[in-house]
Amino acid sequence: MNESMNRSAQNRHYCPLPSVPIYADLKLSSDLIVIGTEAQFKCNDGYELFGPSKRTCQSDQKWSGTLPYCAVNVAYGKPTNQSSTIKGGDSRNANDGHLSTLHETKYCTETKVENSPWWQVDLLQPYEIRVIRLLTRGCCGHQPLHDLEIRVGNSSIVQGNRLCAWYPGTLEFSSNRCGDAMEYQQITSFNQTCYEFQTQRGGSFTDADAYCKSRGGSLIHSITEMTQNFLYYELERYKTKLRSKLVWVGARRDHYAQNVSSLFGTRPRLFWHWINGQAINRFLWAEDQPNNYNGQQNCIVLDGGRKWLWNDVTCDLDYLPWICQYSPSNCGSPEINENSTIITNDFRIGNIITYKCAAGCRLDGSSTRLCRTNGFWDGEAPKCSFVDCGPLESIPNGKVSFIHTYFNASARYSCQNNYALIGAETRYCLGNGSWSHPEPKCYYGLCSHPPEIDNGIVHITNQSVNGIATYICNLGFVLVGNSKLTCQIGGTWSSMAPQCKFIDCRLPLELNNGYYKLINKTTYFESIISYECEPNYYLIGNKTRSCTEFGTWSGLEPRCEMINCGPPKKLPGVRYIGDYFTVNSELTFECESGHQWIDGSRTRVCQENGQWNGNDTVCKYVECGRVQPIWKGEIIYVNLTTHLGSVINYSCGTGYKIVGDKARTCQEDGRWSGNKAKCEEIRCPPPEIPKNSSVVYNGNDRSFSDSFKVGSTVQYRCSLGHIVQGQSLRTCETTGHWSDAPPICVCKFIVVFSSKKNKKHHKSLDHISIVVCRLHCPTLNGFSAVIQHIMVALWNMNAITITNLMDREEEFVWRMKLGVVWHQSVNVSDYHVGGKVIYSCKSGLELVGNQERICLDNGLWSGQTPHCRYVDCGRPPVITNGRGYLVNGTTFYGSIVEYHCLPDFKMISDSQHRYCQADGAELYLGVWKLKTRTKSTIAIVTVSRVNPIMKVMNHRNP
Repeated sequence: MNESMNRSAQNRHYCPLPSVPIYADLKLSSDLIVIGTEAQFKCNDGYELFGPSKRTCQSDQKWSGTLPYCAVNVAYGKPTNQSSTIKGGDSRNANDGHLSTLHETKYCTETKVENSPWWQVDLLQPYEIRVIRLLTRGCCGHQPLHDLEIRVGNSSIVQGNRLCAWYPGTLEFSSNRCGDAMEYQQITSFNQTCYEFQTQRGGSFTDADAYCKSRGGSLIHSITEMTQNFLYYELERYKTKLRSKLVWVGARRDHYAQNVSSLFGTRPRLFWHWINGQAINRFLWAEDQPNNYNGQQNCIVLDGGRKWLWNDVTCDLDYLPWICQYSPSNCGSPEINENSTIITNDFRIGNIITYKCAAGCRLDGSSTRLCRTNGFWDGEAPKCSFVDCGPLESIPNGKVSFIHTYFNASARYSCQNNYALIGAETRYCLGNGSWSHPEPKCYYGLCSHPPEIDNGIVHITNQSVNGIATYICNLGFVLVGNSKLTCQIGGTWSSMAPQCKFIDCRLPLELNNGYYKLINKTTYFESIISYECEPNYYLIGNKTRSCTEFGTWSGLEPRCEMINCGPPKKLPGVRYIGDYFTVNSELTFECESGHQWIDGSRTRVCQENGQWNGNDTVCKYVECGRVQPIWKGEIIYVNLTTHLGSVINYSCGTGYKIVGDKARTCQEDGRWSGNKAKCEEIRCPPPEIPKNSSVVYNGNDRSFSDSFKVGSTVQYRCSLGHIVQGQSLRTCETTGHWSDAPPICVCKFIVVFSSKKNKKHHKSLDHISIVVCRLHCPTLNGFSAVIQHIMVALWNMNAITITNLMDREEEFVWRMKLGVVWHQSVNVSDYHVGGKVIYSCKSGLELVGNQERICLDNGLWSGQTPHCRYVDCGRPPVITNGRGYLVNGTTFYGSIVEYHCLPDFKMISDSQHRYCQADGAELYLGVWKLKTRTKSTIAIVTVSRVNPIMKVMNHRNP
């Protein structure tokens, strides 16, 4: 304790680290700051020291004198004024920066003899004024200045300012901090900005801008009225050195996107702006400026002929000086309070300094400061307060050890043998001057040997305070009570000694599909049992169990279950076949519809490790996509899908047929099999034209007859002397062939019955003979046989019917005899010379040619045989919200139109069909109607034995 107090006494012969003012450097005469150590202060370049430059460590552990400070002359170059001026003693001579006390005429300032003469300087902005220094030269033989009244303030009235008042405001820095690249004699600082007055050079606006930028600055810009006043007085000082009284300013007028409308149209607008891009809002033009007399004056200068106010000039004048402005390059030396120091010495813009207190001192404030872009340190320097907690007294049955007693010092306590320390072993000197934690105490702490126990042993760390006695039971015994006893203050153990009790857990239950093993061959306390399963089974639960102090086996009874691999993970496009997932079970894998096998195992087996063997099945989805539609056809997606294995069928509309693959399948390569089908129109070839015949085509869509569309018709006609045998009307069918076989043209002839004895039609038929009036066949093949048949018939039968002689089809025979074409009916009055025959057509046809013919004396009928033409109903009517389709593609008599409604519409009619029928009034006109049942007339010719004149009998056909 005495040693510690002596050290504390010695500490009182040391002084704290001295404070250092801002913009100053410190030099100590000795590293060990003892009584007599000197601290020498020196200001940064450009700053002047005010106060003592040296301070000494005194016996009272304090530094002598007051702390000096470093400052700059903020009045230098600022505008001055005085109550009057005589003998050339201008007020500016008193603020020219010269410190000589010798009289020289050019340095004098003088006023008239006045009761209260005055002189003043305008600092242009508020500053913290700490010192005012006046030098008197005894101008013109007068006595030096005396009885002065010095006032400082911001009032324009002299008496409104306090005597030697302090006015807080903005600091100013020395021009030396403006950078090394600039010439010192042309640099000055104002309002925390450095200004370089380039008086030795001249150039254009571009030259001036490039010069300033190359030195890290820019042409002077953002000029306010305060800055303008500063520039005025500075330029007045430099005007004798300037090459020109026009000085470049960093402003110009440029074209912007905004246009201005005028009487002469739209023209681009010009805007004045500083070189940093900001618009100029406040102009300080000289009188009659700007004039822009040549339309090209887009730059600004300070005009010395106009009190250094603004003037606009052309930007290419190449002989004008300029002013550059810069930001400070560093913040200078920061202030340092007593008992503190700084770790770093780099004071450039953007750097951070760190303060550190001397030993035993507490730091109050921020330990770091930043050098800002304006050249000043942010915040304030922290303070380091010396803290002394005082010496500590020893404790009974113990001691305390420490070296220092000031801030952060530590003291350590210890006790004598057989005594225990109760409380904190270490205490610290806090910032409030007190020691941490309450004072500890030493208590007697030696215990006797702990008692022994049956079936167990005891281990002791020591028998002093906090010593521990640990009890352990023999194998098969469990400890009842506290296993650890602690030696307490006063020499007693914390509790009674424990006991050891024997424990037996007995044999466990049998394990189905498994078995257990007794590891220790015993079943008493702390014995261990292990479980295992038979092959193909796995254990669920604890593999080992131990006999607990409660006489039971730890954990739960385990069980053995068959190994189960679980369902395989679901993979896209893959399915498996199988319902069991236990060991040795097998699953078969296959791809889902639309997928292709890529990789993996097709069969997998559940293994004993609970995993499926083989690799995961990989199936790739194959998509063929929808095919392009076909013209006049339809594509049917059979499966309603387009993936692998899907099938499409092609079909064509009426009158069209498939060319190509009718069915296609989606393949593994993602393409449809085969080639794209197309629908080609079904057309019939030109029909055969028999010998001695001609044809008439109807319903075709082509003017030439190289092919015919479905539904087209061909009408056969025979040449003179021939008749059609077979179907005279054929239709082009959807098979691409003509209906029926082509007809043939056979010879036709006319026979006239007469009597040789009675040419006036006597009733006697004893001598009837047959006279051939006209034979049109080119040959007479078979004609004699015909005559023979007729003769036999006339003599052997009482009455004869021509039909029975020639053919069983009465209508056809009738046509042969009279040249009647198909679909015609005739009405014959007489077959003798002068007899008439009248032609008519079946319903739905119109007669073309002579309706009436006369039997001439040459045995021929007059005129030409007429023919019947189908009635044409024209284009069928259109229905609203529906469509109509011509079934056979024609509009002739008997044609059918079929109507269908659009989706979401319902047909309101008894039938969806309309038929082309003849109009009842005029047979040659056709109309579309519902179907009605009609009957047609076929002319049948019979010959009566009583009268050889042929009569027409009407037979109705259903």
